[in-house]
Amino acid sequence: MNVMSEAVVLARTFTGDWVARMALALKTVWRKIKAKGAKTMETVKTVIETSKRWKSWAKKMDKVDTSKTNGYAFIGEFVQVNQLIEIHEGDYFLVYEECGSAKHKQPYARLCQIQNGEQVTVVEEVSGWDWALKIRDEVAALVNAEEDASPLANVSTEELLAELKRRGIQI
Repeated sequence: MNVMSEAVVLARTFTGDWVARMALALKTVWRKIKAKGAKTMETVKTVIETSKRWKSWAKKMDKVDTSKTNGYAFIGEFVQVNQLIEIHEGDYFLVYEECGSAKHKQPYARLCQIQNGEQVTVVEEVSGWDWALKIRDEVAALVNAEEDASPLANVSTEELLAELKRRGIQI
């Protein structure tokens, strides 16, 4: 999602004059980008490499539901593996693959992140059929931490008060 698209989505959650909502939303999105340390929401072309012999997949992580103990705890959209894809700088993605012989397959899962255009393994690979429960809490701590912040968290109190006064709300 680019800056303008994200600002439009955020502005729709506000009330009042559209121009004022967009201005506030754009300021908020840019502050969020700067707080992340990213210059822009750049996309990076990369290949998520996995074993081609057995089942494998990768998922861009949006959220982790800690009430679930299986693979359904990991919420996000699937991305192609072993092919060139575009993914945003700073995004997390979960990689799952099965390795071994037909008789002794083992699942492996790891969490990676795009940092400075490179794939970096953030959570080391875990194995076993209980992989989701082994990795869930550590992944949730990283992925859900970004969502917990309010979209207005980076807007100063003075700016919020000025916007409320401009809208005619008495404080």
